[in-house]
Amino acid sequence: AMACGLPVAATDVGDIKSMTAHENRPFIVQRGSEERLADALAALIEDASLRESLGKANRERAAAEFDVGVMIKRYRELFLQVVAKK
Repeated sequence: AMACGLPVAATDVGDIKSMTAHENRPFIVQRGSEERLADALAALIEDASLRESLGKANRERAAAEFDVGVMIKRYRELFLQVVAKK
């Protein structure tokens, strides 16, 4: 969703909150909080400019942090650290 320039409304599981753009984090709600998730979705449905701005921020974060080239570099560094410890 982020790479496609979309806002994210979801429950806070795994690393999702840290992965989304800072501006999008209020739309990541506590797990089990159906009412807060419904409110987050309603806010996004009702406000096109909010969807657009969050989507843009998410796309920029995805490109900067999770681009294929960036991820390959990070995995390479991780693997080299593991090999160096053996």
